[in-house]
Amino acid sequence: MTVSPRRLKAPINVLVVAPDNMTAELLTNAFSRGRNNFAVTTLIGASHSVIDKLVRFKSDVALISDELEDGGQAGFKILQKLRGSHQNTAAIMLLKCSKPDSVIEAFREGARGVRLRLPAVGR
Repeated sequence: MTVSPRRLKAPINVLVVAPDNMTAELLTNAFSRGRNNFAVTTLIGASHSVIDKLVRFKSDVALISDELEDGGQAGFKILQKLRGSHQNTAAIMLLKCSKPDSVIEAFREGARGVRLRLPAVGR
């Protein structure tokens, strides 16, 4: 029996940092619907609690929401910490709005990409 080389590849480790359970679940489900070669971990809460947990995870890609429980720009603290401690993680900022200042700040802080995040229902 021959095994496909694609099946032998290690999964892509994705870290999702989201402001709430609904957003985290939507993002996690989006990965499970596509390729099945993703291992998704989610962190939810305020930036200080996420930073405390961040050191435990080695991820290839991190999707970081700019808005967390402790404010509209709290995700940028996560991005800064990630840049300092996880040099090989490609960070993508999920911005609530596409203001030029937010986009520029995300790239200055080390994001490799930005994406406009749709607000959760009921927010």
